[in-house]
Amino acid sequence: MINRTFIVLALALACVMPQYGMAGNADIGVGLVLSLANGHFEAGSGLLGYGQLSVSDAVSLRGTLIGWAGDTEADVLSAGDYRVLGGEGAVLIHITPAKGLMFHAGGGAGFYTFEHEVTSDVEALMAFLGGRLEEEIEDTFGFHLLAGASLALGDSLGLFCEARYLVMSADIEVTVTDLITFEVFSASDSIDLNTASLVAGGFLRF
Repeated sequence: MINRTFIVLALALACVMPQYGMAGNADIGVGLVLSLANGHFEAGSGLLGYGQLSVSDAVSLRGTLIGWAGDTEADVLSAGDYRVLGGEGAVLIHITPAKGLMFHAGGGAGFYTFEHEVTSDVEALMAFLGGRLEEEIEDTFGFHLLAGASLALGDSLGLFCEARYLVMSADIEVTVTDLITFEVFSASDSIDLNTASLVAGGFLRF
């Protein structure tokens, strides 16, 4: 699901950005994401795609689609896997100390959706005990900061890398169904999902 959505976004950006960007002012980029463990999610990996438009020599606007996945840690959440998909908007400030080399930093906000499934071992244990466990992570908003650098390899191609820090919390809903009486027991909690990540990839400039 993440890969299909990412491809659709990249194609849309490739069609739209040349129409709105002046020469050298618009970028589209793709990168690999390495998310670090945060106490609830173990380290994971994914993809990032962005469209960026320079509004002045030092300021640009960026729209990003980011997705990553990995395993959950067995604490508040049960052992299993997770998938995150987010859409973000950000403002970046950049400096160019040398021709072709640019440093950037900035931040923004986004909306994030989650998928979470417990492992088959957890499902089997619950079934043995006569129950079924479901855990749902609610969609949420978050804020992020980022800093990085890019290197132009010509007039239209380049490489970039950046470090990101995402600040967000989400509500979780835990439901246990008794498979004999079909009674449903539920509880909710809120967890911090602050996540640091590293991104590296390439960009196309129009």
